[in-house]
Amino acid sequence: MDLQRSGDRYVASCPRKDLHKGQDTNPSLTFYPGSPTAFCFGCRWHPDVFSFLEYMLHTDFVGALQWLERQGPLPMIEDRRRSRLHTPLTPLPMMVIEYWHKLALQSVDVMNYFHSRLLNDDTIRQYMLGWNGKAYVIPWWEGVPGESEVYGVKFRRASDEKPKYYGLEGRSQPRLFNKYILEDTPEEVGVFFGEFDALLATQDGLPSVSPTSGQNKWLIGWNKLFLNVEHIYIVPDVCEITAGYVVMSELSGSGLYQYPPGCGADYTEFRQMGYTIDDFREMVLVEQERGHVEVEHFWE
Repeated sequence: MDLQRSGDRYVASCPRKDLHKGQDTNPSLTFYPGSPTAFCFGCRWHPDVFSFLEYMLHTDFVGALQWLERQGPLPMIEDRRRSRLHTPLTPLPMMVIEYWHKLALQSVDVMNYFHSRLLNDDTIRQYMLGWNGKAYVIPWWEGVPGESEVYGVKFRRASDEKPKYYGLEGRSQPRLFNKYILEDTPEEVGVFFGEFDALLATQDGLPSVSPTSGQNKWLIGWNKLFLNVEHIYIVPDVCEITAGYVVMSELSGSGLYQYPPGCGADYTEFRQMGYTIDDFREMVLVEQERGHVEVEHFWE
């Protein structure tokens, strides 16, 4: 597509033949320097840089973003040397997070999915949960959600394609999801192994975090964040007992807690079965602290 200068802007023939019912012989697609969007005066197409690339490259939002990252140098491109040191150079542009979030709010099916995980609208909006066209998006906020920066995200595929969860290339370094809640030194904190579980538990009144790499890695640097927390509950999924034991061995004052048989594999499933946060405290936390359940049994 050839751009032509026209005064203080650029014009080109619009590629949307489906909207023009043929070739746009009078260049109608207009680009304004400094603007993130274009506008076609012929068909009224109004793409931003991502939707434009999605159409031109026959890809989705993630594909467009990764194509942009390969072009460098752009503000969203990481310095590869620093990337190898697990230190992203720049946060993701907030317009990316806002775009994904807008797509989620506009989709009844996507919102129904979040609601099926028992997340309410306040939580969905606070964390700006999103949708990229094929997967649900969980931003990893560095501080207070909506008021800080995002260096990485986790995608959960809507299809059965594997892997179920994935991240952006070069931006999947281990992070502690929801770590901002530790800044106010809460009396108790839950450590779950999944962002959705940590979100729901926090919504229910138990401030909770999750290592974004799940059972694969716990960074020792996170330990100091828990120094003044009185009660630390390590609550792994049923299939991640070993990982829970590893985390418990790293955190002084913590304990490993498990769901009774038949009560779900993780916190979200536990709640989806009709149990409440009060049931969780009584059946999982209190019972095991009383010694009614021998926690050591789970890793023998």
